[in-house]
Amino acid sequence: MKIVIIEDEPKTAKNLEKILNSIDSKFKIVEIIDSVEMGLEYFDESGFPDLIFSDIQIADGLSFEIFSIKSPTCPIIFCTAFDQYALQAFRVNGIDYLLKPFSQADVQRALQKYQNLTQNFTKKSSFQALLQELQKPKKQNILINYREKIIPLNLNSIPFFYSINHQTIIYFEGKEQTINYSLDELENILDGNEFYRANRQFIVNRIFIKEIEHYFARKLMILLTQKSPENIVVSKAKASDFLRWMEEG
Repeated sequence: MKIVIIEDEPKTAKNLEKILNSIDSKFKIVEIIDSVEMGLEYFDESGFPDLIFSDIQIADGLSFEIFSIKSPTCPIIFCTAFDQYALQAFRVNGIDYLLKPFSQADVQRALQKYQNLTQNFTKKSSFQALLQELQKPKKQNILINYREKIIPLNLNSIPFFYSINHQTIIYFEGKEQTINYSLDELENILDGNEFYRANRQFIVNRIFIKEIEHYFARKLMILLTQKSPENIVVSKAKASDFLRWMEEG
């Protein structure tokens, strides 16, 4: 796989190159770019690689300036010390956003995400279509049937989605309300920055999380501001991912 690194700090660029080579010796770092000017010249002459790792603030501006002129045809993993550019990053083929200082484990997770996204999309045109699908705005409301009314309910007002006996339940005006979505369907339409699939029975809303407790066998228990019908437990296998999601929000 051909990779381009956009980074104006030589030490950081070399460290990333070393990490990538240690993960897979077949990775080929075809260029290290340290400026907008160099990036425009390189991509104009050589086209885009299979994957780009890009810092955002580089020697003569922001890397976004490159991609606003040369529209990328490959995914980009952004690596930066600043978190305020995340939304903009995902608008220019960004598939992940690593905050410096990042570790080899961070890079491996980002590469796994790349592989998961591309395993069924080998043509660039297909991958572009996938990116467009991923970047579509997420749902803001769902419709629920309540008594004799159909009510649009803002997703941010829902503390959690709960599945039991093949039904998905929310709490609305202090009462249980069944909705016509499975948790799997909701996982695809909800904003992953705001909602997390804690386990088979619960999807939780970040803004209603009050605290997290250590549970036996290295599991975690989520406590919400709204009482849940049973304990919301995150497995040992998902605990690190959940805590990382909490930190990144």
